[in-house]
Amino acid sequence: MILKLDGLMMENKHEKQKRQIFGRSWIFIMLFLAWVGNAMLRILFGSMAASGVELLDVPVIQSTMNTLVTIFLFLGVSGLIVSVGFWQMKRWGFLGTIMVIVGTICFDIWGITLQYTAAMGFVVPTMVLIYLLMNKSMFIQEGDKK
Repeated sequence: MILKLDGLMMENKHEKQKRQIFGRSWIFIMLFLAWVGNAMLRILFGSMAASGVELLDVPVIQSTMNTLVTIFLFLGVSGLIVSVGFWQMKRWGFLGTIMVIVGTICFDIWGITLQYTAAMGFVVPTMVLIYLLMNKSMFIQEGDKK
């Protein structure tokens, strides 16, 4: 049952829960899966680059490649770690995800100087950041009650 009051829509708790899986909204689940997939791809790219696979269109010196590998692996592993808190809607998951997103965006800005396709790395972190900022009270209040 949906009630309209002065242009605002209010749903009863039962209707809202019907649209959820595991107590999470569809958008939350889709962004969570995209975040985990993004972290796993960063680990994959870091591993591929470490094993000698050429990921860049331009040649770079070995120290630059080592930096790429290290940052790819660090962001991927830290992204997976904070995804646990993200899923549990814990305050540390919220704050950790924000920190990894900031690191990811900074890394991708640098990456654009090497290869323009690094701009694709902005998509998932930006969507997750917008969602987190719009729903921060849910993470800080609801997550710490459990």
